[in-house]
Parts: sequence; structure tokens; C-alpha cells
Amino acid sequence: MSNVGTRGSRGGTPESYSRFLGFICWETGRDARNMLHFAGWFVLTVFSREAVNFTELQVGMPAVLAWGLALAPALPAFLAVMAYRKFLREADEMIRHIHMTGLAVGCGAAFFVSMALQVPLSYGDPFPYKDVLAAAVVHKTLVFMAMIVGWVHGQRLATRRVK
Repeated sequence: MSNVGTRGSRGGTPESYSRFLGFICWETGRDARNMLHFAGWFVLTVFSREAVNFTELQVGMPAVLAWGLALAPALPAFLAVMAYRKFLREADEMIRHIHMTGLAVGCGAAFFVSMALQVPLSYGDPFPYKDVLAAAVVHKTLVFMAMIVGWVHGQRLATRRVK
């Protein structure tokens, strides 16, 4: 006998696995709380990373400040990974499957975009930027965006497959 539908007041039907914008899935209050911890650290990581990208374009900064800025997103990123691991560890099997599918698609999309961008980089001017540093920032941002879009799309695909 399945225990689907016995956890929490939200029910356990496959429709309940799609709680927020159709792709961030949870079933219980504990899952929601764990996901919100992850989301908070993730947003802080994104903002600190974009701040580093913005200040990376400034030239002539001292080496200590440059290293500090480069390492600034590492702490919230580490805490986001730990919060996501906790979310996956405490989630049920179906939620874990949905999120692992999302991660697989996201990593594949980021790998594809990264490899696809290597071709124009090796054959000359890849972007309208004449500055190599600006092109690197654009490259990192495109790969990051591909990872996020792939992660979301993978969760949507897995959620549809469950329904």
C-alpha cells in the first residue's frame, strides 16, 4: 500500500507536487521550509556573483580586494548547496526524483552552452565586446542562465511525467 496522501494537509496526489510556479516542488511544510532556506542562499549567491561580475570590469583594483571579491559568492553558494542537500535528503522519493531530473537537465544544458560557446571563442571575435574580460563575463552569465533554465525545465518535465 502506498503512503501517498498520508503526509501533511496538502495531500499527496501528483498535482500537489507542483506547488510554486509549476516547477519548484514540495509536499510538506518541512519541504517548503527547506526549499525556502535553499532559495534564500541561492538568491544571495546570485546577487553576490552579479556584484562580482560588475566589479570585475573595473580595472586597477588591489589584488587582495580582487581575491576577496572573487571568493565572495563562495560562502552563500556553499550554504545553498548544503540547504539543497538537506531538502533532497528529507524529501520523499518522488520529489527527489523530480529535483534530480532537473539537476541533470540543468547540468547538461550548461555543458552544451559552454561547449557551444567555445567554437566562436576559438575562431575569433565571439561577442561584440572587444574586451576579453567582458566576453568572459558574458560567457559565464550565459552558462549560468542555461543551468538555471535547464534546471527549471527539467523539473517541469519530470513533474509532467509524474502527473
